[in-house]
Amino acid sequence: MDTDVVTALGRIPLLEGLTESDMSAVRLGGLTNRNFRIDSPVGRFVLRLAGDGTSEYIDRSVEEHNARIAADAGVNAEVLFFDTTDGTMLCRYIDDSVTMDAQKFNDHGSVTRAAHAFRKLHRCGHEFRSRFELFEQIDNYLGVVKKLSAAIPDGYESVQKQAESVRTALAAHQLPIAPCHCDPLAENFLDTGERMVIIDFEYSGNNDPMWDLGD
Repeated sequence: MDTDVVTALGRIPLLEGLTESDMSAVRLGGLTNRNFRIDSPVGRFVLRLAGDGTSEYIDRSVEEHNARIAADAGVNAEVLFFDTTDGTMLCRYIDDSVTMDAQKFNDHGSVTRAAHAFRKLHRCGHEFRSRFELFEQIDNYLGVVKKLSAAIPDGYESVQKQAESVRTALAAHQLPIAPCHCDPLAENFLDTGERMVIIDFEYSGNNDPMWDLGD
């Protein structure tokens, strides 16, 4: 078993008393973080180890708060452990679920279940701890890029100038806000055939609900 996985599991109270030989870890997909399915005598879980450098642009205390609200609303997987210092998280594994992709969303039933999940989240009656502001996020990411001395694609500055009219228009009209996922790429959906679970609330925040549907 990966050394980092063993170390992380040893910090989780739910797994106290279990040894490495009591558990197994299978690497799962993930773009930014490392995710593992953990099989143990006390259940099956998903362990998330946050990617290096992600604390530069993700507030883990905000993520924990929002992820737990979404879980209580029946939208996210149950959060069993969260360390805000490094983003280590343990969630309940969703049995009999399929990780979605663009092709699977050609099925109308999957789209319907995703819409119902969004409605439960948007109408859960609780506020997230953050406000997702599109252009503020863009400014923050540009700051990270400049700090890393990374190259900005040719033509980006002209596109950014063109987008200023959109920034001005959005600032002039107050939109209704609700708890939103804000990063609903297909692979962040798990479909059981009966309900859709939405995972990964790293970028979540109070936002115009149309963002989730449009994105």
